[in-house]
Amino acid sequence: LYRDRTDITHATYLNAVFYHDKGVPAKIILSSDSILGADGLVSAPEINTIQQLKGLRVAVEVYTDEHFLLINALKSAGLRESDVVIVSSTSGEAQDLFVRGRVDACMTYEPYLSGAANARNGNILWTTKDLPGYMVDVLVARSSAISSRSSELAIIIDAWYRAQQFVEEHPDEAFEIMSQHNGMDVDTFADFYRQFEMYTIQENRDIFSSDELANLLSNMNDFLYENGAITELADIALLLEPRFVREDRRP
Repeated sequence: LYRDRTDITHATYLNAVFYHDKGVPAKIILSSDSILGADGLVSAPEINTIQQLKGLRVAVEVYTDEHFLLINALKSAGLRESDVVIVSSTSGEAQDLFVRGRVDACMTYEPYLSGAANARNGNILWTTKDLPGYMVDVLVARSSAISSRSSELAIIIDAWYRAQQFVEEHPDEAFEIMSQHNGMDVDTFADFYRQFEMYTIQENRDIFSSDELANLLSNMNDFLYENGAITELADIALLLEPRFVREDRRP
């Protein structure tokens, strides 16, 4: 998207802030969904509290949602990032490092989170259930597409909600279709899908107009800037385009 090779992508709040100054301008046009508890901090079996991580090694993919979540998890226990030893890795590598005993804990997401905990009989100390509203998936569109192809973007959002309606009215058929595309058996996929909270149009209107969203994005903005991941603070107002969820013709 930010290399100008596509018009719209599915991302997260933090990714939208991160890439703001790294390519062509783009805006969040929809908060699509969230899945609480899918990202978390897992520790070795002898570690039962976040406070016990002080001075220990924690694997995480830096400058990502997981890094941001780790800082918040530590903060909830009165710790700072400097109180632990950060081991930079991808989220998949974080699981591997933890399972092999190379680190004392890791911040990662499913299925790595459960895989890490099960393989080492670890303790899941913290998940996004403890920080609702932060790990949200969004649709991001290039600003030029918003200006020149707004009607087509509106159709995409309409289709998103028509698909949700279809799942609600025809779950067996819908899960059969989606499970095949994801290479999963139907029951496993259905259980996975039902963990998601899909935001309605009205919820999107509330989200876009809330102070909470602006504060959340500002927190992520500060985190990325302070860690040198972005060269200047993003203008939060330039990241949001609420027009597509405010149009009354949509359900």
